[in-house]
Amino acid sequence: MKIFKYLLPLTFYLLPFTSNAQENLIYNPSFEEYLACPQKIEPYGYMSEVIAWWQPTGGSADYYHKCGSRHCTVPKNKLGKQMPRTGLGMVGIYTSKTDYREYIQTELKSELIKDETYRLSFWVSLSEYSSGSVASLGGLFTQDILMEDTREILTNKTTKKHDNGVSQSISTYLRPQVVNSYENPLIDVENWLKIEGEFKAEGGEKFLTIGNFFPAQQSNIIDLEYLTYLLPGAYYYIDDIELVCLTCRDKEIQGDRMTPEGTFYITEK
Repeated sequence: MKIFKYLLPLTFYLLPFTSNAQENLIYNPSFEEYLACPQKIEPYGYMSEVIAWWQPTGGSADYYHKCGSRHCTVPKNKLGKQMPRTGLGMVGIYTSKTDYREYIQTELKSELIKDETYRLSFWVSLSEYSSGSVASLGGLFTQDILMEDTREILTNKTTKKHDNGVSQSISTYLRPQVVNSYENPLIDVENWLKIEGEFKAEGGEKFLTIGNFFPAQQSNIIDLEYLTYLLPGAYYYIDDIELVCLTCRDKEIQGDRMTPEGTFYITEK
C-alpha cells in the first residue's frame, strides 16, 4: 500500500487576535472538498477523491457527491438512497455481521493537549440495502497514523520478548474514546443519527479513525424487516464530523503573517 502525502499551504495575514477554543479540529468535516468527482464503488477500491480523508485498511470506504456518477451520486447510489445531512458530499462504510470492516481516517488540525476535555460528534444513517444494524460505531484517536492491509477489525499488534529468547505476538482490540451506546442501535434509514461523546486526551493524539472496532457479538446486531437485505451486513453513511476542545483556554496569537500547512494522505494499493 502506497501513501501519498500532500502539503497544502494556507497563507493568510492577521492582526493580533484571540483564537476560538471551540474551533472544529477536523479538516473537510462535511466532505465537500474533493480532488475529483467519485466514479465507482469497487470492493477493492480506495477513497482517493475526497480531500483530507482516506481509508486506513484494505476495506474499501466509499465517497459520495452530487457530482459523482450514478453509482456514487446523491441521493440514490449503488448502496442505498440518502441525501447528505449538509452540503453535497458524504462517505459510507461497511460494518458487517462478520469480522469484515471499513474505516475512514483523517489527520487533525493540531495535536490534542494532555488532560484537556474534547467532544467528538458525527452523524450516521443506515442504508436500507443493509441486512441489519449495529450500535458500536465510534471514533478512535491515536498519536500515529494507522495503516494496515487487513480487511478485518483494526487491532493493536505487539510483540513480547521473553528472557529465553522466545517472542510472542499479541493482538488486542483498539478501544475508541467515543463510541455509541450498545443499548442504542443505529436503525434509522431515513434520518441522520448523532453519535457524540466527551473524553480526556492523553496528549499528542493527531489522527482520528471512525468505524466499528468491536466484533460482531459485541456490536448489538439487529435484523430489521424493513431492510432489503441486498448487503450481508450494516452499511452506514457518515457526515458532519466535529471535534472541539471544551476546556482549552483561548490563546492570543500575535503576528502579521501565518502559514499553516494541512497534511493530507491518499493511499493506493
